[in-house]
Amino acid sequence: MPKAKEYNTRNLYFPSRITKALDGIFDHPLTLIEAPMGYGKTTAVREYLRNAGADTLWQEVPADGGDGFWDGFAGLFGEFDNERSQSLIHMRFPDNAKTAREAIKLIKDIRLPENTVLVVEDWQNISIPAANTFFEQLAESRIERLHIVLVTRAAKFARLHELALKGVLYHIAKQTLEFASKEITNPAGYI
Repeated sequence: MPKAKEYNTRNLYFPSRITKALDGIFDHPLTLIEAPMGYGKTTAVREYLRNAGADTLWQEVPADGGDGFWDGFAGLFGEFDNERSQSLIHMRFPDNAKTAREAIKLIKDIRLPENTVLVVEDWQNISIPAANTFFEQLAESRIERLHIVLVTRAAKFARLHELALKGVLYHIAKQTLEFASKEITNPAGYI
């Protein structure tokens, strides 16, 4: 009796267009991955970064919009520089130009491993008024070895096109991820 072909269900398959799109993460300080729920954004990013061997810092924005977000974000840097991480936590979220510059300087002074990627998942939940501005400034500072990925259902950046034109922001929209969930769960390509 012939055996059915066995598949390793632990391996995920991503179409080359998605992998090529995700390659842009390492060419830009900020990547915005935007698509509705169910497009496989988080899974694609997690697997891509794991396979790329990146040092990944992962922060999720809670559904309440930000309580505890800054402490979690600042705490991520503790594994590389506990003193600066604690300074970030104590300063609270930088809600003006002066504190934003101070926070960015602290982050710049942290010695990060090559190809460190900071992923912020569920960015659409962020309710901190100055969050977009701070992350725009953080990206524009082009911190060596740091790449930021914001995973969101909807982009809220007023300067999206300007940042893209400057080469600061790389935008992966839902069209790139279209049909990804079908292709991921059906590696043989049968639809």
